[in-house]
Order: sequence, then C-alpha cells, then structure tokens
Amino acid sequence: MSVIVRGTGAAAQNMLLVKGAAECVVERCSHMMLAGGAVKPLSEALRTALLASVDSMAEGALRCLALAQKVYLQNPLDTSSPAFRCCPASLIFFVLPAVRAG
Repeated sequence: MSVIVRGTGAAAQNMLLVKGAAECVVERCSHMMLAGGAVKPLSEALRTALLASVDSMAEGALRCLALAQKVYLQNPLDTSSPAFRCCPASLIFFVLPAVRAG
C-alpha cells in the first residue's frame, strides 16, 4: 500500500510512503535510512541481511512488514507524469516492524 503525502508551502516536498511485505518492499529500495536519519546506499550484502532477518522473524511466528519512503519533488502533484508512474522504485527503506501472527 502506498500513499502520497502532499507538502505545503513554497519549499514543500511530496512524500511517497510505502508499506508492504518485506520481500516486496526491500526489492524496490535502493537506499536505507540509518537510526540517526542518514541515508546510505542499500548494498546487496545489506539487502541479504535484511531478508535473512525477515526469515528469522518469520520462523518465530512473526509477520514482517517493511516501510519505505521517497521524496517526490514535483509540487503540485501531476499524476499523469512519467515520474509519478515510476514512484515505487528507488525507495529509501527505513523500518522493519514485526507483529505476532495469529
């Protein structure tokens, strides 16, 4: 599921927020946000480690979701533009919550 939060004001930015199955969201991410807010490229090694964490949590009866974001610079939002149609790519991964299944 994705939602675009519209920015307001002259310097505002629109933000695409994405929530979904960890495997699906992580494959669309190109970067990762660290605890302090810094953003770094998501390497294949880190991607593999994230997905291994998902598998480990799933074995413990936890359902894992992933949350990611992308700044969409165009304001006002033009939903007919090619940039809008490719929004769910090059996301910034920022959290991997897990909930108890059942």
